[in-house]
Amino acid sequence: MEYKCLSREEYRQFILRLIDRQEIDGDLGIELVNIIDRAQNYWDVNIIGINYLLTIIIEQFMKKSLVNHEFISDVYKIQQEMFFTIDELDHKFIDELFVNNLPDRRNFYTEMLEEAKKANSTEQTTELERKKAMSFEEDLLRIIENYYESEIYR
Repeated sequence: MEYKCLSREEYRQFILRLIDRQEIDGDLGIELVNIIDRAQNYWDVNIIGINYLLTIIIEQFMKKSLVNHEFISDVYKIQQEMFFTIDELDHKFIDELFVNNLPDRRNFYTEMLEEAKKANSTEQTTELERKKAMSFEEDLLRIIENYYESEIYR
């Protein structure tokens, strides 16, 4: 069994494809379409969407008037069409997050950022600040995938 935890952009594209039947953009498209196909037809990939990211996506859609009153129920109905889990981030996950995991990517980017600042590399500093800002989501996705993999063997 494989677990694929969707990033915010992947989740947005996933929803647009399955609810609005839109094509998925760019390089993200080929891999995500393959994962969706496997989750729909073979059920060998569990696609995991995080409620936290779903609320952000819904808020962005609401600003663009892309949400109707059935939108949220349509997202939850996807679970009946494929191997798709909407993770509510319950107390067991929060324990896992804070007790057993360190923010690997954030620490990595923080160390690299300090080195770039010492070297007075403005371009590298800017890029590392952007990556550090995204590192929470990167660590969160990794931890959720590890959590689901470990739950199978408990």
